[in-house]
Amino acid sequence: NSIYLIRNFLYESIQERSFKMITGSLFLVSAIISTALGQFFYKIFSSTQKISFFYLTVFTFILAPVFNMLALKFYSVDIVYMFTALTILLVVLLSKFFLKEQVARKQVVGVGLIILGVIIYAI
Repeated sequence: NSIYLIRNFLYESIQERSFKMITGSLFLVSAIISTALGQFFYKIFSSTQKISFFYLTVFTFILAPVFNMLALKFYSVDIVYMFTALTILLVVLLSKFFLKEQVARKQVVGVGLIILGVIIYAI
């Protein structure tokens, strides 16, 4: 009977931790994407002056801190803000593929260093 209780406790604990990890990860990814989209929409607004891109910029920049705060409920500050450094990678990729911007060698090196830093920290 006690083995059954321990097994159930461990099973529920694993399920709860999995749910928290998935939920926290979704908030963290949402924070990264909304920040990157905000920067991307701002780049478009700066060059086109179309008001729709201004509204998209404001909307995504309002969402980004909300997702960051929600992610902080599941992960520590160092984890959340370390992973938000990946925002730069997304902005560079969005700009290259959708705005047809040239990516400078310095940008590639910078993004590579950011990715390397995230990997080293994660280990």
